[in-house]
Amino acid sequence: MKKTIYEFIIYVFCFSFVGLFFQALDLPDEIIPLALVLLIVGFGMVFSKHLLKFLTVKVVFLTRLLAVFLIVFGIFYIFYMFLPGFDIDPIVVQEVNWDWVSIKEFEFDKISSIAVLAFVVALLSSLVKLLEES
Repeated sequence: MKKTIYEFIIYVFCFSFVGLFFQALDLPDEIIPLALVLLIVGFGMVFSKHLLKFLTVKVVFLTRLLAVFLIVFGIFYIFYMFLPGFDIDPIVVQEVNWDWVSIKEFEFDKISSIAVLAFVVALLSSLVKLLEES
């Protein structure tokens, strides 16, 4: 039980850390919907390990990354559709011009923004768990 609560807290911090750096993620202003978002995202990410064990898949970095990505993507999409105050804006990538590469400014649509944010949350949480286990 202690390990599950510890993992829940780590995953909530990973989600909050990503929320600080991406302006595209707008969390609710009220405390009850915000707590609901943090609880569901945290428990969804904890659930991924138990889901992988149930499916008899070895829990390694890539399987954890994929499972967390799919669960968080689903949670973000459901929140985006049904939870007032939770919004994901399009992510805009600014123009980059180095000597050897030039990237023009482009914008992700909302579904792609949800996928990018879910992938970053999954990558960060999987890296934290990988570093914790080693």
